[in-house]
Amino acid sequence: LVGIQASNVALAVLNYMKQQKAFYVVSGAGTDAITWDRYPYLFRTSISAYQLSTPMANYVYDNLGKETVTTASDYAGGRDVIAQFKGPYVARGGKILKEIWPPLGTTDFSPYLTDIKSINPPVTYDFMPGADAVRFIQQYSEFGLKEKMPLTGFTIIDSQTVSALGKSAIGIISALTYTDTIDNPESKEFAANYRAKYKSSPDLFADYGFVAARALAEALKMTDGDATNKDKLAEAMTKVKFNAPRGPFRMDPATHNPIQDIYICQVIERDNKITTKILATLKDVRDPGKKIY
Repeated sequence: LVGIQASNVALAVLNYMKQQKAFYVVSGAGTDAITWDRYPYLFRTSISAYQLSTPMANYVYDNLGKETVTTASDYAGGRDVIAQFKGPYVARGGKILKEIWPPLGTTDFSPYLTDIKSINPPVTYDFMPGADAVRFIQQYSEFGLKEKMPLTGFTIIDSQTVSALGKSAIGIISALTYTDTIDNPESKEFAANYRAKYKSSPDLFADYGFVAARALAEALKMTDGDATNKDKLAEAMTKVKFNAPRGPFRMDPATHNPIQDIYICQVIERDNKITTKILATLKDVRDPGKKIY
């Protein structure tokens, strides 16, 4: 089985896959518990909460503010994202003024934004998936908060979200595994082919799918296309290594989670287009495979 984007769904599916002793490649969901579980036939090709939140904690502390309010959808993914931001941020000396947990699927964020406005932190760190992110960012901007306190977050500025938001996304800073402005040959080729076929720019979810398929294909090459022996296929997956649109990709044999570059990006306007600018690149970020904070 390949797929699953929502962390709560991926965890529920994992329990079933373990019962069936089935091979499971997670191409999206980022909750840490998925690969910390150590199920031998599970591999993740996307991200873990640690890989994005910890770099952002350090970036926010060093560049934007020593105090913050965090806001995240109240489900497994949101809880992990904030935990993995809070740990290193507080360890550096930062202070979380308040943690805010809107329910998944919230349409009106005004009570939460009023709370943030009254606290008046120098910066916020936020995570909502999909349409929740679009609504939150739109309303954050409408409340006039973006000019007073930078909005930072976890994968909240993929190209589809930015396209939906337009100029209200300008200034947002987020950690990503992929943006179509990454300057490497694989990214340029991938983006050009994607635009030619779909008439739009690839987002990080397009990269998720592409990398999952490529990783499984590389593993199957090592087994001569034979997927019947799960132990051999699992061994092959631990050796997968290639240059992806997101940059160098290799599977960590210990955690079954990718070792990869992470990009701190900001939404900007360039040549009358809304796009992303890479502010910093963290090389070969590895998930620890266990709880640190």
